[in-house]
Amino acid sequence: MKKTKLLQIFIFILSCNIGIIDGLSQITTNEKPYSIVNNVKIPRVLSNDITSSLVLPTPDINLLEREDSLNNRDVEKLKRVAVAIPINKNINDVGSWITLDNGDLLWQLEISSDKATSLDFTFDKFWLPEGGKFYLYNPTTLNTIGAITSEYLRGNKNDPANFSTAYILGDKIILEYYQPSSIQERPIISIDKAYYGYKKIEIAGNPDYKNKDMLINEDPQFGTSGSCNNTLTYRKYGDWKFPGQSTARILIKLPTASYWCSGSLVNTTARDNRPYFLTAHHCLCGYFDAISNKDASQWVFYWNFSVDSEDYDRVHTSYEPSRNTTIGAIVLANDSPSDFALLKLNQDIRLVSSSPNYLGWDVTGNSGSGGACIHYPSGDIRKISFYNVTPSSSSYNSGTNKNHWAVTWASGTTEGGSSGSPLINQQKRIIGQLHGGKASCSNINGADLFGKISESWTNNNATDPRRRLKDWLDPYNTNEKTTETIEAIKIIGPYELALGQTVKYTEVINSPTLSNNLQLINYNYRGRYAEIKAIGTGKGYIKMPYTSSSGRVNDQILNINVINTTNNLTMNKTKSNYKISYSQNNISITPINQNLLNEKITLIYDLIESVSGSIQKTGYINYLGENIDTSNINKGVYILVLKEDDILTSYKILVK
Repeated sequence: MKKTKLLQIFIFILSCNIGIIDGLSQITTNEKPYSIVNNVKIPRVLSNDITSSLVLPTPDINLLEREDSLNNRDVEKLKRVAVAIPINKNINDVGSWITLDNGDLLWQLEISSDKATSLDFTFDKFWLPEGGKFYLYNPTTLNTIGAITSEYLRGNKNDPANFSTAYILGDKIILEYYQPSSIQERPIISIDKAYYGYKKIEIAGNPDYKNKDMLINEDPQFGTSGSCNNTLTYRKYGDWKFPGQSTARILIKLPTASYWCSGSLVNTTARDNRPYFLTAHHCLCGYFDAISNKDASQWVFYWNFSVDSEDYDRVHTSYEPSRNTTIGAIVLANDSPSDFALLKLNQDIRLVSSSPNYLGWDVTGNSGSGGACIHYPSGDIRKISFYNVTPSSSSYNSGTNKNHWAVTWASGTTEGGSSGSPLINQQKRIIGQLHGGKASCSNINGADLFGKISESWTNNNATDPRRRLKDWLDPYNTNEKTTETIEAIKIIGPYELALGQTVKYTEVINSPTLSNNLQLINYNYRGRYAEIKAIGTGKGYIKMPYTSSSGRVNDQILNINVINTTNNLTMNKTKSNYKISYSQNNISITPINQNLLNEKITLIYDLIESVSGSIQKTGYINYLGENIDTSNINKGVYILVLKEDDILTSYKILVK
């Protein structure tokens, strides 16, 4: 998206529109559907008369294109590619079930919409029992997403989470669920919306494809950006390989439509591969916000959407770029003056990409001279634009605050879909993220504006951590002003433990070395995991020798912080009037003495996830004492902040 500053969020259909998603990966078992592998045909007419197929209404494409034509005249509007069609059906309402000869169960639902170039879906409730497998596929091309299993899903049977999928090309998609006979529980699958892609291929500078009707196997995004863009191939721009691997295109799904933005993984002073991702505030479209609506769990992040040779860019139908996707995030912090948004990804990118990198940053306020922007214009493959001048301090839209960097490009440009992409200096550190501007292939000398992360760092001394970057990117308050770009740590597991906690770390392919406050309980070479117990508080590490693809042996080090949750941490010198205790699924808050029963003390609480800093629960507690239910939150370390009029006390609690 680029060039957007939304003033009226109620006009979503015109002002927040871009994107279909592309990807047949997600975190799946990467297998073909059960029915295809085993040649199982499900009858389309069953005795129970449950609808075995859904034919969705076709949007008025001419109307959509007229709206787009008006919208695209304004450089601050977004380029829409897909619109939402409500479905609101669940697995018990629609689809066909059959029992196979061996007792296994199979369910299918066909969803179609005439002339759609692609279809993707959101689910308001999605839970699978262990052993169940869910697929989506095009019955003609057999392009497949799946199998989706319980392993990487959020929520549980009693509180199923929502879910989202990448798109599949074509106007007809089969949803399939397979369940072995040994499983007694049924899945919870509630389909909320389909997103209807309606764009034809319009490849800039390629008359052979201009306005050509799209074939079923042709991606409507690949090759759509302007011809002056530079495809980031490692053969040509090898110095920018690692920064490029930190970036992703994002599909922002709104209730009415979807659109593209760009962004990048960012390093922290803890250097522990926290899944933090920087993009632009205006990519939230006035709908998402760290305080009022942080749940971006249906967004889709595309990794490694790139090619090795520019030849593939020109002959796009003969080559498909890598399509690795992760689903969902929460908004940790955002604000409009410097147009920043920091996300925490719900899924670990290392599960779908072997080579992610985490970009360093520079918050000194110095821009340096020369660098690049890596982005996904119009949802196209990874592009790179270069500048060779010193960025100048600038305001946005004639404002008074010089909280942006103004850049003119020596080579390349940006487009809709580039918003949120990192401005990277010669030291390969982020100094800003794209807000908007006038640069384009038809206006090469136009300036683009990037919100300064040095301004976002404290955001004019904002008091709420959800309105600044410092608390997240410097979690231990080291006061470092720069960090380097780092490669992904292969060891996968949490970077904060509670004293006494035992955790299984995966991808431990060699015997690890541990700091003194960690104990190796079990190492399984064949299973590629190590069980590790936290036996002492403070900073520690897991170190593993690793041989890279080049044959060089180096150490992979995952930094670990161990905290003591048995000690209450009081934030001020005033003693709390309440006793805090935790038992399974409940935090108990009780008065210390009976005299408090006659005092009208207002109790307010926040329950904050220790690792991400996001508030999981907030509200009021009866001054006579009350319990906080923790059964519907993820297990882990939390900080309970209890506010008793002028007394503020915090406790670290391990929710088991």
